[in-house]
Amino acid sequence: MAFVEAVVTNFLGAFALFLLCSVIYNWIKSRGHPPGPLGLPVIGYMPFLGKNPNITLRDLSKTYGDIFSFYIGPQLIICVSEYELAKEILNHPLALARPPHSFDFLVGRGGFSGMNGEEWQEQRRFALSTIRSLGLGKGLWETMIQDDAAKFVKKIKSANGEPISYSEPLALSQILNSLSLLFGRHLDPETDKEDIETLQKLNRKLMDKFSAVDLTLNLPWLTKLAEFLNLSGLQDFMVLLNNFEDIFKKEVERRLQSKDEWTKDDFIGCYLQEMEKRESDSQPHNFTVENLRGNLFILFVAGQDSTVASVGWLLLLMAKHPDVQQKICDEIDKAIGRDGTVYYGDRNMLPYTTATMLEMMRWIAINPLFPPRYVLDTFTFNGFIIPKGAHIVCNSWAMLHDPRYFKDPMTFKPERFLSEEGKCLKLNGYGPFSFGKRNCPGEGIAMMTMYLYFVSIMQKFKIKTPYDLPPDMTYKFSGGILPNPQKLCFVER
Repeated sequence: MAFVEAVVTNFLGAFALFLLCSVIYNWIKSRGHPPGPLGLPVIGYMPFLGKNPNITLRDLSKTYGDIFSFYIGPQLIICVSEYELAKEILNHPLALARPPHSFDFLVGRGGFSGMNGEEWQEQRRFALSTIRSLGLGKGLWETMIQDDAAKFVKKIKSANGEPISYSEPLALSQILNSLSLLFGRHLDPETDKEDIETLQKLNRKLMDKFSAVDLTLNLPWLTKLAEFLNLSGLQDFMVLLNNFEDIFKKEVERRLQSKDEWTKDDFIGCYLQEMEKRESDSQPHNFTVENLRGNLFILFVAGQDSTVASVGWLLLLMAKHPDVQQKICDEIDKAIGRDGTVYYGDRNMLPYTTATMLEMMRWIAINPLFPPRYVLDTFTFNGFIIPKGAHIVCNSWAMLHDPRYFKDPMTFKPERFLSEEGKCLKLNGYGPFSFGKRNCPGEGIAMMTMYLYFVSIMQKFKIKTPYDLPPDMTYKFSGGILPNPQKLCFVER
């Protein structure tokens, strides 16, 4: 008995000494770094971030300042909560990288989003130029979005004004739309039924793994251990993820089998043509089938989820603010009519509608925390030492609700984006898609898709809640801020 007591006492003493040394080590190591909460030894501040880390981090900034630090496990996180500071640090040449290996669990390491250096620059540059050339506000892509928006309108019309759960039909519509933009074709509901079901299942779980403060992104070495132990059902998620990635693999392999498929005006066709061109030049390049699949994956994820959330929030806000809804309907009736075709190029004719979309993205902050950056080497910023290996996370939610830039930031007010002449304004402090060379490459497509869907819906319907009860404006925090599923009434105008 005495032996057991001695072993326990020695173990507890050694553990206490370890914790004390850990605290002292972190204190010494953090001298000169931005201030911040201590957190717990070993696990850091992770347990205290809560269900809504965007709010927790905003509150911490009130105590420690616009730039502060905390730990997720052993990983130092530098959090920035002010617009000008965020723009400056995200454009710093030593803060342009993504954390190494954070996206290794994805096909092609998550495409250009997870790449660094010359490979990242090459792949991102190609993605941006291809998106622009394939048609922002013109051509095949806009026609496909118009068709999918029309199908969704037909779907909600079939409810005849009765309460309908719109979230799942909207998500499915956006899934098929996002894939059609990348594949250059629509999936067939019958022959591609299994793939569509896989996409729907993964859609419900994917964004949970892409939060800027998620362990998967900040401590990637834990991913394999978590998968082995099946923590949070990670084994099931990885199986579903592999099935999801197989959809892109099958499509790419199908296109590779026929040279005629290489010349199509879609993302895959453009990539395969560029890959053939680079190979014939015999110059080093990173255009590979693996990177193509990775790029397809990240473009799908980034575009589809944010657009579903954006349109969903707009519909809820219309039910919550009938005065705003009426102004939008009146503007659409006057500029386009209830039967006119909706074109993205005509958005200047709908300034109040466009201002409402901009205010939604500010008020909701769809991307609450920008994905983490990796510090390539130590540098000084705003009087603090930013050490090599730290991760930088910018709190977009805090910036978009900053009273220094937006008067009454918690109030939903589309008029703040309109000039006295009624034209849309660019406001200082507004940057929902991040900044600089690593900002969201799909911003243009996301805005076009959101606009075409939203205006097509408002052109035909008045939106209400069942029994005129207030809509549920609470949300689920993940890689984006997602509205809770609920029913709405779409009453034909």
